Amino acid sequence: MSSCAISLRKFGGKIADFISRFSTIELVISVIVAAFLTFISTISYSTTSVLSPDVAIVHYGFPLPLLEKIISKKVTEFPLRYKIVPALSISEDLNFLFEGALLDFGFFFVISFLIVRVAYSIRDEVKYRKYCKLS
Repeated sequence: MSSCAISLRKFGGKIADFISRFSTIELVISVIVAAFLTFISTISYSTTSVLSPDVAIVHYGFPLPLLEKIISKKVTEFPLRYKIVPALSISEDLNFLFEGALLDFGFFFVISFLIVRVAYSIRDEVKYRKYCKLS
């Protein structure tokens, strides 16, 4: 086996050992909170970039864009009662950015995991002190 495959196997083993230290409920709560925060950041945060008078791009999501909406307008011709009149046509394209979704979820997972881990540590410490006083 190559040294790269061995180092990847060691790295995977270290990650598995690290994750096995924590309870399943901590990881589940962290995943749920991260998914919720990713959803909330997507619907509540947007930035708009105007590229030209005819094209604008709206990005949804924090810290990286998760959705991208491209809005463009152009003057077209529209047939109306046997004659052609000018009309303004507005088109929108919505794109899902997979990299942004993964990085946003990872960012919020780390934050929620730390918060949940601290909360469980405080809970365990309170239980330990409560039962130590009874003994």
